[in-house]
Amino acid sequence: MRYSVLSLLGGLALSALTGWVVSASAQSIIDPTRPPDFVASAPSAAKPRFRLTAILIARDRRLAVINGVIVGVGASLPSAKVLGISPDAVRLRLRSGRLMLLSLYPSHLRTALGPPQ
Repeated sequence: MRYSVLSLLGGLALSALTGWVVSASAQSIIDPTRPPDFVASAPSAAKPRFRLTAILIARDRRLAVINGVIVGVGASLPSAKVLGISPDAVRLRLRSGRLMLLSLYPSHLRTALGPPQ
């Protein structure tokens, strides 16, 4: 019984010491492929609240997928109302009263390729 308790305590001490050594050495690892003038950017604090991923326009309805939810004109989101849906964008009115335009295509693609057909 005494031998098993001592071996158990020794094993715990060894695992704690090994874990400390591993975590201490992991903090000091330097990426050898990183450029010498690299500066890590701070994580963006303001994530976009709305993400437009799809638009469907048919004769009798206009739908959009915003944050994974299918919405139509006049629908309410947690902090906005859908005012209009066009072939490449959705207009929202935020609770603050401000208008927001969600574009399906990034601005650099819209200017390079022209309006979607």
